[in-house]
Amino acid sequence: MIPRSNSDGFKRKDKSRPPRILVVDDDWTMRDFLKTIIRHWCADVVVICRAKGEAAWRELLRKRPDLLITDMSRVGLDGYQMLRLLARWRVRFPILVISGLATEEDVQSCAGPNLTVSFLPKPFSFDEFHGELSRYLGPGEKPRR
Repeated sequence: MIPRSNSDGFKRKDKSRPPRILVVDDDWTMRDFLKTIIRHWCADVVVICRAKGEAAWRELLRKRPDLLITDMSRVGLDGYQMLRLLARWRVRFPILVISGLATEEDVQSCAGPNLTVSFLPKPFSFDEFHGELSRYLGPGEKPRR
């Protein structure tokens, strides 16, 4: 059972539009899981999911998200390559890397000093993930158990 947030959603600075989150993971169960818990905690969020790095890159070129959540290992344009490209662009949106294979050092070496990146190793708890969402979308209350 997914813990429900005590608030009406995450507090954020720009309330004129719902936050946009791009989730990139080649594992459909992880994409579905992340989308479900994000929408459970923040009903007005727009969650865009992409399985392939190339499709995610096209989405990033089309419209920048408020938060990018990505894994690192996948066929094609993987998270390592994507972080290097985003670092060259010096994007301003935050990035949350969720990985069971990469290390925080791997992520930081790809991101360099120009990106706002955090790392959450798999497996992670609801509280850890909620903390990361709150960090980027604004403080919200912790989920109820």
